[in-house]
Amino acid sequence: MILMKSNQQIKIFSGFLIIIFRGLGGAMGAILRYLVWLRIETNYSNQTYWGSIIVNVVGAFLAGLSLNILYCTKGRFTNILRGFRHGFISGFTVFNWFVFDLYSLFISGHVFTACIIIVLCLMVNTILYEIGGSIGRKISPTKPDLTKRSDSREIPWEGER
Repeated sequence: MILMKSNQQIKIFSGFLIIIFRGLGGAMGAILRYLVWLRIETNYSNQTYWGSIIVNVVGAFLAGLSLNILYCTKGRFTNILRGFRHGFISGFTVFNWFVFDLYSLFISGHVFTACIIIVLCLMVNTILYEIGGSIGRKISPTKPDLTKRSDSREIPWEGER
């Protein structure tokens, strides 16, 4: 058996941890999404799309906030935390759930409502993403260089994009 260099072992182990934490983040995000959706649906049962709208708007804010905080953070567990962030935000803001609600509105004849929701969500999500990012930049100790994507460097075996 050929033994790997210790640096390679660390990279593989780090990549494995990132995958595990993305999965844990995704599971936690999905559970929180369901709890938020359930709470909203019980209060507004006649309008089923409010749950996914609120989840996506909150998710846009959290994505902007966490992006700027984590991309300014340097340390031993930074990539693992970034993996958790990607998993959590992805699990929390599942886009196909939002599309299903829009589709339901379209086929039930509420085309105007669906179109208004699409436009408003795009505008509000973009604004809240920027607000979250602005807050994240203000509370971070260093300023991020958002002109460079570091996603490809999170998993050691991924190449440059």
